[in-house]
Amino acid sequence: MEKCWDADPSKRPDISVVLLEMNEIEKCYHQNISLELFQSETNTSNLITSSETKKSEVYQFGNLSLEPKNATEEEQKIPQSESANFWQLYDESSNQ
Repeated sequence: MEKCWDADPSKRPDISVVLLEMNEIEKCYHQNISLELFQSETNTSNLITSSETKKSEVYQFGNLSLEPKNATEEEQKIPQSESANFWQLYDESSNQ
């Protein structure tokens, strides 16, 4: 999944590859395979919880560089609880 965030669009996977990966993740989730195994293989980042989607703020990006840049390793790390919350929300939305 890290490939999806590459600054170079030509290095990003197309939608069919992403869907195949997501299907594999969903299969494993429903088979009660440990999420820690997947988290070591797929690094997720910037997950938004439902409470965060209700906020509205205006940001100013005055001196922002126009050059694309990949996120650093540190920027891609997320706390364990946010990752678990994502899978709970994903499971609830897929059952509707």
